[in-house]
Amino acid sequence: MDNGHSGAIPHIIPFLKDEDNRIRANAVKALSDFGVDDIVEEIRKMVEDSRPRMRDSATWVLKGLRGTESAQMLHKLLLDPEATVRQNAIRAMAQQGDPSNAEALSTFLARENDPDEQVLARKALEYINSSRRS
Repeated sequence: MDNGHSGAIPHIIPFLKDEDNRIRANAVKALSDFGVDDIVEEIRKMVEDSRPRMRDSATWVLKGLRGTESAQMLHKLLLDPEATVRQNAIRAMAQQGDPSNAEALSTFLARENDPDEQVLARKALEYINSSRRS
């Protein structure tokens, strides 16, 4: 798949500072598509941002990234005070497919009381487990 010309990278970098969560998330995703490795810190900033929308956008970026650091950031978002962020973290964990996500979801299920989030986490866990068997 052709991701475009790498000469675009310097033009994308300023968007990492944008206050709009969607613009910043798309900039991070674009840099990831170009194979830029130094985006983990930018994603971490989104995960730790005080604004729920920014943290929610981090779940969108993380679902397409592999690796321990990405999975750990999703695990952190699973503990977010905002339900929407937690729910999107669950969905992202299913899509990301890191083996550690199954353990994190099991732990989440053991302590979570919200029935909607329990259903979502069970479905994500089933998806992860069925993907590992395939």
